[in-house]
Formats: sequence, C-alpha cells, structure tokens
Amino acid sequence: MTTLQPHKLASLFPAIPEEEFNQLVQDIRSGGLLEPIWLYEGKVLDGWHRYRAAKKAGVEPRAREWRGRDPLAFVVSMNVMRRHLNKGQRALLLVQAAEQEQKLAKRGGQSESAETADLSTEAIAKTLNVSERVVSQARRVAKEPELPKLVLSGRLGLDEADEIAPIVAREKDPKKRERIIEHQIRTRTQPSRPRPTAKYMGPKRWDDVPAVKVILVWLQGNAPKIRGAKEAADVGKYSPEAARFVAKRLREQGRDMLVAADYIERKSK
Repeated sequence: MTTLQPHKLASLFPAIPEEEFNQLVQDIRSGGLLEPIWLYEGKVLDGWHRYRAAKKAGVEPRAREWRGRDPLAFVVSMNVMRRHLNKGQRALLLVQAAEQEQKLAKRGGQSESAETADLSTEAIAKTLNVSERVVSQARRVAKEPELPKLVLSGRLGLDEADEIAPIVAREKDPKKRERIIEHQIRTRTQPSRPRPTAKYMGPKRWDDVPAVKVILVWLQGNAPKIRGAKEAADVGKYSPEAARFVAKRLREQGRDMLVAADYIERKSK
C-alpha cells in the first residue's frame, strides 16, 4: 500500500496520547490489525492512528473504501462514540467537527456532506444523547481556541470552561489570555481553605475582650443606661459566655442594672 494521508475530516479529532498509541502498536504487532482502515477520496477517513500504528508495527494495513453519503456523520460515529469521553468532551468534539465542516463547505471543500448533515444544536444533542444546553456550552467554549484542548485533556470540565470563556473573550492579547486561563484554572482547582474558627475564651479571659472593656468602663461611669445596655448586647456576638459574663457584672452593680442584664441575655440567645 502506498503512503496515505489523513482526510481533513479525520484531522478534526485530536491525536490519541503517546502511551495509548504505543499500546496500539503492541496490540497490532501481536494480534494483527483487527479493524480495517476506511478510505475516502484517496485518504484515510477513519483509522489514521491504526494506520500509523500498523506501519510502525510492520503490519500491512487492510483498507476499505467508504461509499456512504455523509462522511461527517461516519467520522463522528467512529470517533466520538468510540473514545472514552464524557458527554461534555463528546459535545465539544462534534461541535468542532461541525463548525470545521461548515467552513469547508463555504470554501467548496465538502459541499455534499454539508448538504446532507444536520449540524444544528438540536441535531447534535440528539446524535450524542445529551441536552441542548450541553451543546450550547460546547459552542461557546469552541469560540475560544485555547479552551477546547483543556476540556479534551481533562484539565477543565465543560461547565468550568463555559464560565471562563466570557472572561477570556474580553482579552485579545494571547499571552494575557493564557495567564487569565491559568489563573482561572488554579482558582477552580485549588481546594478551598477551611475558615478559621474562633478560639474558645473561658470566663476568666473576657476581661481582655475590647467590647467587654467598654462595658466595664461604662459601669464605672454615669453614661445613660440604655446606651450601656445596647453596647453590652453587642458582646453577645462573641458568644453566649461573653453575654453571661457581662450580665453577671451588671447584676453586681445593683437593682438598677437588672433590666440591662436581662436585655443582654435575651439578645444573646
């Protein structure tokens, strides 16, 4: 067989990882090429990785000519459904393939498949058995060239990439876009730090709390009672223990402070 080139529709899909490709070479070397290479217009429409692996393994690849009417649909069925991808990755791949096919059709490259393939959001969702919302997300993500590869590699989920897309779109400088994306990835992937909890302060230490000091100073002065009661109630924001401490100090001042002490305790509950 003469040396073949990949068809432009086959080139719509990303290459498999090197480790996976090397495993494919070993499988073909030991068991042969089980699935044939599909050709269209003299090029490899499906099986480009199998073709390369067979060549590397020293196995003559078997090829068949594809004679259907919708090469895009065929490539989708053989690639998107075959690979171990989640629904967001499948939607993104098909959206990219559909948009590329539309560009080719406008240039006169694939008019036949463009005429026969339904590339609407509804049709893509039905083909992949996903919601139209997922396909719409994929369309938005596909508009920013840096994001699809991050979704397909697993660094970002489709939902996360969709949230980042409008932020990236506002920046035109490529280097700044990259920095924005990396910042967004770090922000979303770093585990949230636990909020610090207040240390317990026993009754003997409440004298050191500034709000308590205000109350204690007021107790020694002649400020209006209601003002002191409101300030004392603010101590309850620290903890019920603080409120009880201040209420106790108020009661120690005599009967005139009982109303304020009751007010503080009610506010702290």
